[in-house]
Amino acid sequence: MKRKDCCIHVLRGSVLVILLCLCLNALGQKQSFCKLTGVLKSYDTQKAIPYANIALFNPVDSAVMAGSMSNAIGQFMLEARVPGKYLLKISALGYTSFATEVDWINQAHQDKGIIHLHETAIELQETVVKTERLKARSKMEGTVYFVNQTMLKAAHTGTDLLTRLPGIHLDMKQNLYLEGQSNVIIRVDGMERDIQYVKQLPAEQIDKIEVVSNPDARYDASAAGVINILLKKIHQRGVSGYMHAELPVSQKEVYLFPAYRFQYNNKKFNVYTSYNAELIQFDQLEKEHYQFDEQQMPAIVSTEERVRQRYYSHRFHYGVDVLINARNQLNYYGFVNPFSQELDGTVHQQVWEPNGEEQVWKGRRDDENSNRMVFHSLFYKHLFDEKGHELAVDCSLNDFKGAHHTAYTEEDGSSQLIPQKVNETHPRQQVMSVKIDYARPIAKGVTWRVGVKRSERRLEFAEPSDVAYKEDVLGIYSDFSYTGSPLTLSGGLRVEESCFREKSKFTNTSLEWLPHFSVGYRLSEKITTRLAYRCALSRPDVYQLSPDTFYINPYALSFGNPMLQPTIQQEWLAEVAYIPGKNYWSARFFILKDADVMAGLTHLTGAGHLQSSMQQVGDHLRVGLQLTAALKLTEFIDANIYLKGYQSHFIENESARQNGIQGKRMKALETGLSMNAALSKKMTASIQWQYNTPRPQFQGHSYSDAIYFIALERSFNSQLKAGVTCALPFAKTIDYNGRQVEGPNFQRDYQGRIEFSTMPLWFKITYRFSAGKKRDAIKRQKDIIDTKPKGVF
Repeated sequence: MKRKDCCIHVLRGSVLVILLCLCLNALGQKQSFCKLTGVLKSYDTQKAIPYANIALFNPVDSAVMAGSMSNAIGQFMLEARVPGKYLLKISALGYTSFATEVDWINQAHQDKGIIHLHETAIELQETVVKTERLKARSKMEGTVYFVNQTMLKAAHTGTDLLTRLPGIHLDMKQNLYLEGQSNVIIRVDGMERDIQYVKQLPAEQIDKIEVVSNPDARYDASAAGVINILLKKIHQRGVSGYMHAELPVSQKEVYLFPAYRFQYNNKKFNVYTSYNAELIQFDQLEKEHYQFDEQQMPAIVSTEERVRQRYYSHRFHYGVDVLINARNQLNYYGFVNPFSQELDGTVHQQVWEPNGEEQVWKGRRDDENSNRMVFHSLFYKHLFDEKGHELAVDCSLNDFKGAHHTAYTEEDGSSQLIPQKVNETHPRQQVMSVKIDYARPIAKGVTWRVGVKRSERRLEFAEPSDVAYKEDVLGIYSDFSYTGSPLTLSGGLRVEESCFREKSKFTNTSLEWLPHFSVGYRLSEKITTRLAYRCALSRPDVYQLSPDTFYINPYALSFGNPMLQPTIQQEWLAEVAYIPGKNYWSARFFILKDADVMAGLTHLTGAGHLQSSMQQVGDHLRVGLQLTAALKLTEFIDANIYLKGYQSHFIENESARQNGIQGKRMKALETGLSMNAALSKKMTASIQWQYNTPRPQFQGHSYSDAIYFIALERSFNSQLKAGVTCALPFAKTIDYNGRQVEGPNFQRDYQGRIEFSTMPLWFKITYRFSAGKKRDAIKRQKDIIDTKPKGVF
């Protein structure tokens, strides 16, 4: 037992000795660690370089042996377990890298002293963070829609993007409508432009689009809405531009809108030119049907015109922006626009007398039409010290000249039902405008704006008689706005005085006070509410005011009324916007009241004419609901929805009752839908749909068929895109404009129809180019008065 215990004690002692030796060896090795110290400084400034990376590498296999970082004053220290030769590397952002060998075979500690690093210029490349954008959001003035990649892949031009937003559409005549209203102001980065300017904008240049359906006092009282297009802020310094071409499959149906844009940017100025065209050719059937219940009139009169529409418009834009200094800028912008519309074809009229006798007249219609419009504007803007404190002055001149000749000739001379007739006019119009706007912040979140605008229009007709008209409009406004969280407020007043004169015959004047206010409140991050009120007006045009008689055909004539006063419109609305995830929903309850509506009263005279005269016929009240939505249905499909339903109540006045018109109630519905589907990374399909039920009027209603387009687009790279578009693939005809008017003893129907020989199909191709450095473009604000007639069909 003693021997066994002795062995155990010997074994335990051996283990303890071994453990002690290992500990002493470890302690000896720790004490032999090699240390490296030093200080990093800039060679150019002699300042310390903090937080630089220091590392020791094995020169044989490039393995990292040790690593550290310099402190706030540039000092560093490294330790190595095994003596030897190492490679020391030092790197810091903004400095050239440093490398040297370190020999620790003979030295256990080395101090490198001060190590100088040379500064270097680093060009940081653009950082791209990809995520899905919000579809839209609400703000005090209206709704902001954000342009995403799915929309860009399906669009070529600015108008392609506009028509993919809820509530915005172009009809077949390329007239722009916002929530059913046509008098819409378009602004591009604060610059007031028209739809023709948007057509030459590349879609990729647009960042977001603000839609204002309830404009404040800053805008003309007759404006039904505002569309503000905001461009991307980075532009090329140097040469940039784009070209867009379209090609039809059939020469029978031409519906093309080519465009180009070219600009050169420098540090102090931006010079640009652009072009867009409208080329439209269709076969049309214009039908007019009269039915009379009076013995002195024919029982039925039916007229058909089968014509070929030929319409072209070429607009050449040009301008220069000059940045005088950081607070002053000057801009010139102008365009030249020749355009023409001709309807040539055959005319066939049939007349049935009450006794059953039929008369037939056949002939031809030949048009000659030539027009030219020239626009010039000069804009100046000054920025004061305080942000938001600015002054802007805009002067513009629009000059229009036209010549129109229409001749109706009988084919065989067998009937004198309609004798040879020639209509010829030579209009000349000039519009001059001066606008001054001043804005100043007066408290935190509070801005005061005031402005004045004076416009003068002169219109002359060389034939059939020398008639001259002159219109002067003076508008003054003052507006306050408060932007806070969660409350936003806006209110103001606009006063407009107008005077319309016809040479030596009549003078029409009016003075209107037009208030507005808006209150917005954010209930949560996802829900916002808004209440708004606006008073606006609709002013009569020259044809509605002129007392001269216009003969439409042997049975119908019309004339204006120089005593017409503007129609005053009052609008109340309550809106709720909801943003679940990336989607956007908006619901609106609205009340619209038009007082003293201007309309043509049509009645049958004792002389056997269907006479239409402009009168104030009563009030029109509309109450309804509107729903708009911008949705991300799936990862690859976007949808924009617009629904507007309302009840119309017409309240006639005494003048309307004397002409046999009684008040009535009618319902109406407006719909719109656009969808984009990403079929692959480079291919996108889209569909657009627009349909409104017949629009009620005091005397009858107007209507048109549904319009829809299907397109397929493919992007080849960032510069080249091509696609194909099909219009109304399932319809051989479309009624683009129709109207019915009924009276106690007559009925009048008009129908304008486009007839297709085949499925309308055309190809598109867009090419973008740029060269130079990036810079921000100069911004401006301008006012264009576009007097181009829009009766394309």
